[in-house]
Amino acid sequence: LAEQERIKQQKLAEEEHIQQQEIAELERVKKERVIKEKEIEQERIRQQQLAEQERIRLEQLAEQERIKQQKLAEEEHIRQQEIAEQDRIKQEEINKSVSNANRINSLLAQAESSTTQGGLTRSSAASGLGHYREVLGIDPDNEKAKSGILKIVRFYIDTANRALAVDLFDVVENNLILADAIDPDNDAVDLLHDQMELRKNALAKAKQQTQKKEVVKKPDQKKVVEQSGKIDPQQLKKGVDAYYQGRYEAAHDILKPLAENGSGRAQFRIGVMYLRGRGITQNIDSGTRWIRTAFPKIQIAATAGEPWAQADLGSLYQTGLLVAQNDNEAARWYRAAAEQGYAGAQTNLGAMYADGKGVARNRTEAVRWLRLAAEQGDKVARSNLNALGASNRN
Repeated sequence: LAEQERIKQQKLAEEEHIQQQEIAELERVKKERVIKEKEIEQERIRQQQLAEQERIRLEQLAEQERIKQQKLAEEEHIRQQEIAEQDRIKQEEINKSVSNANRINSLLAQAESSTTQGGLTRSSAASGLGHYREVLGIDPDNEKAKSGILKIVRFYIDTANRALAVDLFDVVENNLILADAIDPDNDAVDLLHDQMELRKNALAKAKQQTQKKEVVKKPDQKKVVEQSGKIDPQQLKKGVDAYYQGRYEAAHDILKPLAENGSGRAQFRIGVMYLRGRGITQNIDSGTRWIRTAFPKIQIAATAGEPWAQADLGSLYQTGLLVAQNDNEAARWYRAAAEQGYAGAQTNLGAMYADGKGVARNRTEAVRWLRLAAEQGDKVARSNLNALGASNRN
């Protein structure tokens, strides 16, 4: 009986072992099947991805070809427009050739009237310069126009000379910029600029010596403006002039306290400087916040006819910031300010004529407005003139 029981238990153990082996084998086969299925699925996904990549590549090639063809068509359209514009200009020149002499005499009379009645001023010089430039546009060798322009250059140089005598360096620099924009080869401009730098250095040294002897600390510009409760128009003009002359750090130092004290014009310029990273680290949020603060004041001032506000409102329409983007509205506001002699608006209006945005493309008009701005010292206008292949001189 014991032997039979042992054999029985051994047989049961062997059956259990065989059963475990079968279970293990089934588990192994199952795992291999799962692995194989995963490999098949991964291969399917890979093939699908390759097919998708190929589809995207072919679509990109097709899109590139479409863009290429579209660009070629646009270039051809622009070329045809330019040819048509050139033909129109030629025809206009032919039509005007008979009356050129009378036109020149009329312009010279207007220029003489502007520059002789009551003596030369910044305004009359700019007006006379425009007439003389127009004469040279008709007759580049007209001696009366050339002589008149030299007279205006001498006016700016003489004004700078008088300002230098009383240490009005901003006035000196502004007038030298205007003279240089009209006649870049005038030696007197460089000479006066050097004299101004020498005078500045001398005053700076004298100031340093004085400060060593004095303990009283001069209040900074920001506190002076805030404490006064008013916006200093001279400081505002100084800051705006510095901005348009490309001296952004100086513009920021002058305009920031004025902006904080409530000047809409200063707030807008500071906002633009933040948005574009001019003179300060770019900060879109800060730039937008400043412009939002200035916007109601800009609208009121623009409607009231203030050229700076009209120019700023034009730039808002052009960029689509705070208002719906509208090149036609931008050009309308730029023109309102440009016709009042505002250099920044003249530059932007000239650029719109050059690009055909908001107005019909017209190189002649573009150059005319850009030159008016360049003659006031706007560096962007001068750069745009160079880009158009037009010098600052007719």
